[in-house]
Amino acid sequence: MVKKLFLKNLLVPISLVLVLLSGIPVSAEADPIIVLKPSAVDMGVGSTFTVQVLVQSDVAVNAFDLTLNYDPNIFEFNSFNTAHSIIDFWHSSPKVLAPGTIKLEGGSTRPFSGASGEIASIEFHTKAEGSATIALSNAQVYLADGKGTAVSSYASYLMLAIASSSPIVSVAEIKDETQPVLYAQVEKNPYDSAPLVVFQAIDKESGVQSVLMRSRAWISWDDWKPVSNPVALAGGVWALELKAVDNYGNQTVETMYIWNALIKKVLYILLGAVLMLGAYYAIRVYPVRSKKFQIKN
Repeated sequence: MVKKLFLKNLLVPISLVLVLLSGIPVSAEADPIIVLKPSAVDMGVGSTFTVQVLVQSDVAVNAFDLTLNYDPNIFEFNSFNTAHSIIDFWHSSPKVLAPGTIKLEGGSTRPFSGASGEIASIEFHTKAEGSATIALSNAQVYLADGKGTAVSSYASYLMLAIASSSPIVSVAEIKDETQPVLYAQVEKNPYDSAPLVVFQAIDKESGVQSVLMRSRAWISWDDWKPVSNPVALAGGVWALELKAVDNYGNQTVETMYIWNALIKKVLYILLGAVLMLGAYYAIRVYPVRSKKFQIKN
């Protein structure tokens, strides 16, 4: 059974997404700072290292829209880890838009203020010598002020030099054998009352890699597709499955039913059966009985 969200948290991801789509940039008294913190700075070719994306803010913030760029000739992306992220509702899972570009977009049900709020940890592999930067080309942060006020934060950057004379470093391997936890519920879009699926996927070991969905409008399931939070349902869908996958391939699949749509489908089927039975009676049964009655009389 799908785990239900508390009602007070349910509408949060919808409002957060609306914030991410429609926030108006302004200047805050103390703009937040996005910090990039590497696990190592002196590395040779063949090393693996992580970059923590952190936020520092004196004012409460609860949504982020970040684009990180790196040199794909020097660095190779390995994986994301969001297990310790302050973001608990991702608009879409962290993803590589293209080699050298990473997108992080989501919000939190608990506003954050402080020195080191982790947004994500990103693992890279060094594949060539040279000097290159890892930097944020977009760092939009939204205040938890009930208005979705967008502020342009200060973003730090990294300048890293990879040399054959430097040591080869690595990161500790994480063991994750547990399935992600998946919460979901169907709610109405506050704009047009259309059904929306709101979900929250959590993995405390390696973080959630992706969330996928498939649905049924009649008999068969359609294909699994990556989804952004919240998900607008197509008309006529009466069943859906959500699948959360963590960074080690562990999966959780949950099934939900849209009972109003299912009842309508059943009524349509029953009505169709009644009409077909009536047509059969009119075409095959009634003429035979009428003829027998005429012969009898």
